[in-house]
Amino acid sequence: MIKRSVKHLLSKNLTLEEKIGQLFIVGHREDIMTGHISNMVNMYHVAGVLLTKDSFYRPKHIYQLTNYLQRYAGIDSPIWLGVKDGNKALTEKGMTATLPETIVTSYNNRLYTKRLAEMNGDELRAVGLNFTIAPHIDFTALDRHVFLEDF
Repeated sequence: MIKRSVKHLLSKNLTLEEKIGQLFIVGHREDIMTGHISNMVNMYHVAGVLLTKDSFYRPKHIYQLTNYLQRYAGIDSPIWLGVKDGNKALTEKGMTATLPETIVTSYNNRLYTKRLAEMNGDELRAVGLNFTIAPHIDFTALDRHVFLEDF
């Protein structure tokens, strides 16, 4: 779907307002559809919506919210729908828990890592999410060793 939607957007003649809107991904902290977010999607043609962990309370609710957001965007204008999952918020809400990244990398098994990624991707796709933002990256220390340990 993503390849088809990108190809469609590239072939579509966008207005200046639509082109500007495609530069933005907006955050949504509410657990329901609001007039503000539907206005951002419908009127300003934003490229995507990033849900926070306060935006949902179970996988079925995530699906309903992403479904409404996609409907407001329209069939001709698919949008990116993602979640900020730096602290494993999806696991807390009922999604499948995976092993920590440190354990997966210590196994050094490409097939195992691929299977975990496919399982995670299938589950995200089932609830209507296209991307996640994780892990949390802290740039306050400005020390590359802190970044590597956190990653």
